[in-house]
Amino acid sequence: MGVMLTSVLLTLCNFQNSSEDRGLGFLCSSCGHRVPSSEVNHKLQEIRVDLEKAVDLMERDRPDEALSLLKRTQCQSGLILAETHPLQGELADATARAYATMGDWNNAASHLERSSAAIGSQYGADSIELSRQLFKLAQLHFNGGARGPALSVIPEVRRLLCLHCGPQCPELQELQAMEDCLRG
Repeated sequence: MGVMLTSVLLTLCNFQNSSEDRGLGFLCSSCGHRVPSSEVNHKLQEIRVDLEKAVDLMERDRPDEALSLLKRTQCQSGLILAETHPLQGELADATARAYATMGDWNNAASHLERSSAAIGSQYGADSIELSRQLFKLAQLHFNGGARGPALSVIPEVRRLLCLHCGPQCPELQELQAMEDCLRG
């Protein structure tokens, strides 16, 4: 089993490599159910294919269909993947995008918060990747008129952007304009 695949599989919720038949499957630490590696790999591939289909639907201006597919896929992925698994983050990000496309800022923000948690777990609390997610989250809160949540995330976004992009980056100017508008 490849290193990358092993690391992906080890982040599966409740599943651990079985010590008796290492490499042949995963054992649920909650119920003792054994799942062959091939089955886990197949489920992961199905989730990725559905995610790609949903993104394609959004690119063809069909966010409602994409959202329906993403909801089904998230239900399936929730059975085998931890909330902080990178694939869960990608699903939540795509779902946020679908909601935002439809103008549902609050649902978009809720899903982007889930995506941000996965990004933070994967890349770290001080990562540029997390700063990008949190910047999008601030924009969603702002667009949705959620003053309190927007103002609460802006300082962290500012800190991360200063850390990675310097004090003159355009995103910091946009954040300042949002903050001025929300406080004004």
